[in-house]
Parts: sequence; structure tokens; C-alpha cells
Amino acid sequence: MVGLPRQTVMYCNKYASERHPGGFWYTNFTRHPEITRLHDPRSDVLKVKVSETSNAKGAYWAWWDNKEAYFELVYAAKSLLEMFFPCGTKPLLKSGRGLLLPVSIEVLEDKVKTTHV
Repeated sequence: MVGLPRQTVMYCNKYASERHPGGFWYTNFTRHPEITRLHDPRSDVLKVKVSETSNAKGAYWAWWDNKEAYFELVYAAKSLLEMFFPCGTKPLLKSGRGLLLPVSIEVLEDKVKTTHV
């Protein structure tokens, strides 16, 4: 990484899981808390910072949109992210449209209030 890592403030849900490190996992990442709330009205919405990391082991994976300059499609496994691209990410990487990157998740706020529910 050169300079500051790529970062995006996002919103997500957190669920308990014995299969994931730390006993939990994050999912339903969006850039708007109301959209995250729609995924699960009963779960708390967290405000998080998604940041590029050089340590891919145990990292989440995200698509960095070069044109919009933000992360989207954040998942706990690289293979889950790849399924969103019918031809895979290689043609998009080659064309310069974006980057497939390992990311870290930092919780900024653990109970974001939303207008619905």
C-alpha cells in the first residue's frame, strides 16, 4: 500500500457464529443505515470503517470502485465476493474499474438509530 489505505464508512449487522474468528461475523454492508436495517429489522445496525489491509489472513474482502472511490460488496470470504461478477473480477481488474482487496472492519458505533423499526 502506498499512502493512506482506502477506507469507507459503512453500516452492517453483527451476528454470533462459532465458525468465525472472535465468535461473530459482520454482514449486510451498505453505505446507508436504513438499507442495512431493511436486511434485518431485529438486529442492531453498526457503523463501521472498512479499510484496506495488507494482511489477507482472516480478512474480509471488498470491491473498491475506482470511479466512485468507495468500497462496496463486503464479504467474509473472497469467493463470496467473486460470485457477484458473472465473468469474475479479472476483466474488471484488467480494465481498471476497481480492485478486489482484503479489508479490516473497525466498529465506530455499535447501535445506530434508524427511523424505521
